[in-house]
Order: sequence, then C-alpha cells, then structure tokens
Amino acid sequence: MLKQSEVEEILSKIWVPDINYNFPIKISVVGKQQKVLKLKFQYRWLINFPWLAYSEVNNGVYCKYCVAFTKNEAGVNNQKLGAFVLKKYDDWKHALENFKNHLNLEYHKKSLPLMKGHSQLSRE
Repeated sequence: MLKQSEVEEILSKIWVPDINYNFPIKISVVGKQQKVLKLKFQYRWLINFPWLAYSEVNNGVYCKYCVAFTKNEAGVNNQKLGAFVLKKYDDWKHALENFKNHLNLEYHKKSLPLMKGHSQLSRE
C-alpha cells in the first residue's frame, strides 16, 4: 500500500495532454486476412472515463484511482491486477469494452470511495 505522500504525488503530478495532442499511432495486424489497423488513443476517453491517466512515455493508460489506492498486488476476489494498474493498457481496438470491464472490477469499485475521500481532503 502506498503512503499518503506517494498517493499525493501520483494524483497531483499526472500529465494531461492538450485537447489537440497528437497521440502516437499503434499498428496492429488482425484476423486471417492480416488486416493492418492504425489505431491511437482518443482524447475523449479521458473525458468519458475520468479515472484514466494517459502516459506519454509508455503510450498507454492507467487507472489513476487503482494505481493510487489498490492495497495489494493480488487484487480482490481473485481478480489479478494487471493492465491499468501494474502495466499500461494500449489495446485501442478493444478500448471501450475493456474500459467498461475495468469499471466492474471489485478493486476498482473499492478505490472509488477512497478517491472521493482524498479529493475532499485535498480541498480542505
């Protein structure tokens, strides 16, 4: 579990790209046809999923709430921590589906009230 000072640092130093930021293209080859897809992160995802934090260095996203407040590496109810927490998420083809799936994970749900509590303390 992170110390309070580490949580403060994570949440206060998150880089937020400008609305006109040109996200890098990720090339994926899919299907039997070996179709080439050129996909990139969409700025609107930061608005629609406010828990996302984009990493310019890693060209991927993390759940800032889970990174800051998840208490152990095992997750909750056998839900292993991985993408969004311990490693970047960058499968843009399935992004919306996986963003929505992340919302339903127990460890994400448990991080929400902690984030709200932190936000209230920060304003005081």
